[in-house]
Amino acid sequence: MHRVFVYGSLKRGKHNNDLLYGSRFIGERLTQDETWIMRSLGAFPGVVKKFYGSLSASISGDLYEVDDNTLKRLDMLEGNGNFYNRELVRLRNDDEPAWMYILINHHSYGSDMQPFYEGETFVYRW
Repeated sequence: MHRVFVYGSLKRGKHNNDLLYGSRFIGERLTQDETWIMRSLGAFPGVVKKFYGSLSASISGDLYEVDDNTLKRLDMLEGNGNFYNRELVRLRNDDEPAWMYILINHHSYGSDMQPFYEGETFVYRW
């Protein structure tokens, strides 16, 4: 089994969530590091690692446990290796890392979104 952290169209209630049918929803989570930028790509977002001069924050999303076949379907949807790279990230209040899809060639796509200030931290939500 694999842990996957989703933040856009795969989240509960969003249009691609049906690809996670039969997977175990673990709960809502935030990335541990506040080193991310969320970009709007129209119908879905993407995240990139912070680059110089940009405002960064944690990413809010849903954590799932998925089987091998579901992970392969997610890789196909996300264009793993072409449009996104699947990388392990740490989540707050969670001991195990999870896979998250991160945009490749982030300077070419979309526009930066604005994070929300929640408590003592900035968070991106889709």
